[in-house]
Amino acid sequence: MRTKQDKSEELKVGDSVRKIKNVDAGEMGIVQSVEKFDSGIIKVKVLSQSGKLWFSQSQDNYEKIQEVVEVKDIPLWNEDKKTMNLPFPVEFDQWLQGDKIFDEIEIKRLEVSWRVHRKSALPRQCSKPDVWKCCWEHQRNAAKNAEVGLPVRQYPRAVMEVHWIPSWFHKLFKVDMWGNIISVDGLQGAMCYAEEDHLFPSSRGGRTSLANLVLIQFVANRKKKEKILPFLTADEEAALSCGLQEHQFLAITNHSWRMFGCKERNFGQLYAFLTQPLGWETGDLEALQNLNEGDALWAYFHQKWCAHNQREEEKRNPFM
Repeated sequence: MRTKQDKSEELKVGDSVRKIKNVDAGEMGIVQSVEKFDSGIIKVKVLSQSGKLWFSQSQDNYEKIQEVVEVKDIPLWNEDKKTMNLPFPVEFDQWLQGDKIFDEIEIKRLEVSWRVHRKSALPRQCSKPDVWKCCWEHQRNAAKNAEVGLPVRQYPRAVMEVHWIPSWFHKLFKVDMWGNIISVDGLQGAMCYAEEDHLFPSSRGGRTSLANLVLIQFVANRKKKEKILPFLTADEEAALSCGLQEHQFLAITNHSWRMFGCKERNFGQLYAFLTQPLGWETGDLEALQNLNEGDALWAYFHQKWCAHNQREEEKRNPFM
C-alpha cells in the first residue's frame, strides 16, 4: 500500500490506478493530471473506465496497479452537431416532460456526458428583464394556481389565496420550485430575493435561454450550484427548501392581519421584513426552519430588523 512518505509510489500522468475510497471504490482508471502546490496539497484527476472524471486532493484515494486500463471516450452532450444548439440535453428535456426515468447505469453514463467542462460562456439568448417577465408574470400561464407539485417549468406558482392577505400584497410573492417564498420586489440579500437559475447547469453546457431558466430563492440557488435536477438525492432536495416556506408565510401574514388588520400601511412592516437585506447567515436560516407559529416568526424577523438597523446606524455614526 502506498503511503504519503513513499515518494517512489507517487502518482504520475498515465498511471493505472484503482479507487479505494468513497464513491466508485474498486473501479479502475487512468491518471490524467497531478498538480502539486506549495501548501502540500496534491490535486489528482483520474478518468475512470466508465468515462467518469474523478477529482481528489489526495493520492491516498487511489492505489497504483500494473494492469493496463482502457477507458471509454464518452463525448460531451453538446459536442454533437445535432445537440450543440439545444438549451439542454434531449434526455433532460424528456425528464422535464415527465417521460423519462433514469436507471443507475444510465445515470453513470450521463454524468460523464453531462460533466462540468467550463468552456467559454455562451452568449445570453435573453435579457434579465425578459427572464423576469416570462418566469414571473407569464410562466406558461400556470403560475396563477397554487397547486403543490406542479411540473418544474410551471414555477414559480402563486401563494395560496386566503382572506387575510391583501390582494396588493399577495401578488408580490410566489413560491419557487423548492417551496421557498420569493418576491418580485426582493432586494439582493433579502429573505425573498430571487435569482435566475439554469435548470440544466451552464457549467455543463446549458444555455442561458428562457427554456432553461427559472426563478428560485437566492440561497437555494447557491446551494444547487452545478447539481443535476433528476440526479438529486432526497437530502439534497430537502436542503434547497432553505428559505421562508409557504406555511410560514401564511402564518406570519395571519399574525400581521390579527395584529393590524388589512390596511396597506400595516402590512408595510412585514413587506420590509421580507424584501429588505437583513444580513441573513446560515445559522439564521437553520433557526428559521424551526419556527412555524406566526407570533414566533414575527418576533424573529423583528429581531433581525432591529439588529440590521442598529448596524446601519453604527456605520453612519461610527463614534456614537
